[in-house]
Amino acid sequence: MKRMSQRTETLAVRTSSALLIGAIADENSLLNVATFETNFLPLVTNICQDFNWEVRKEICGQLPFIGKYLSP
Repeated sequence: MKRMSQRTETLAVRTSSALLIGAIADENSLLNVATFETNFLPLVTNICQDFNWEVRKEICGQLPFIGKYLSP
């Protein structure tokens, strides 16, 4: 999953990884919060700092799901 958010990947892959992270957070039965924080939170930070506005837009749309998942 880490590779999906790297800047060398295509725009479609980086955008899809933002949507995938949001879907994982929204479906909160897939992972426990500690696993999400250690494995996916650095990816969220990386995607939020992407140089393309479309990728940042997609992750911004997923932040409400991620925030709801992380703070019970």
